[in-house]
Amino acid sequence: MIKSTSTLTYILIISLILINCSTTGKKKKIYLYENSKSGNKFNTEKSDRPIDRGAAFEIYFTLEKPVDCIKIGISSDYISDTFTHEKKYIKTYFIVEQLIDLSKFPGAKSRFTFTEIGKNFNDTWSRKREITICIDPQNPLLKLDNNTIYRIRFTVFRYKNFNYKISIYADCRIKYLKKSDIF
Repeated sequence: MIKSTSTLTYILIISLILINCSTTGKKKKIYLYENSKSGNKFNTEKSDRPIDRGAAFEIYFTLEKPVDCIKIGISSDYISDTFTHEKKYIKTYFIVEQLIDLSKFPGAKSRFTFTEIGKNFNDTWSRKREITICIDPQNPLLKLDNNTIYRIRFTVFRYKNFNYKISIYADCRIKYLKKSDIF
C-alpha cells in the first residue's frame, strides 16, 4: 500500500507520461523548407471575398514541385496605439484555396474559380494555429503540384492595424505571387 500522497502523485505522473509516449504512434512530419512571408494590413492585397463579413486579405503562391503534404500557419499581432505600443497576439482565421481552370468544363460561366482545400476553423469558429493539407487520391481536384496556383485568404476581424507572418512548410520551395501576375 502506498503511504504518501506525493509518492502516489509521482507514480501517476510517470504513468501518464509513459502512456502518452507509447500511444501516440505517429511520427511528426519534418518538412525540408519553411517558406515565410511577413506583412501588414497596408502592404497586403485586400480580398473581394470577406470571411463572415470580416475584411479579408489574400496571398497567392505556387509550389516548386509536386509534394504530398504542406503545413500552413499564420501568426498575427496588433500593436496598440497607446504610449507603450504593446504588441498583442491576435487570432487569425484563414482559408486555403486552389485555382481551378474551368475551361476544361463545357458550359462554365467563367474561366477560373477557387475551391477550398483547407481552413483553420470549423463552424463554431474553433480554430487551429496550423493546418496540414495532403493530396487525396479519391479527389482528383485536390493537387499539390507546381502547375497549380494557391490562395490563402485570412482575417483578424476587428483590428484596424496588424502585422502577420505566414509560414508554409513543404518539401520544396514556394514562390509568392501577386494577383496582377495571375489575372
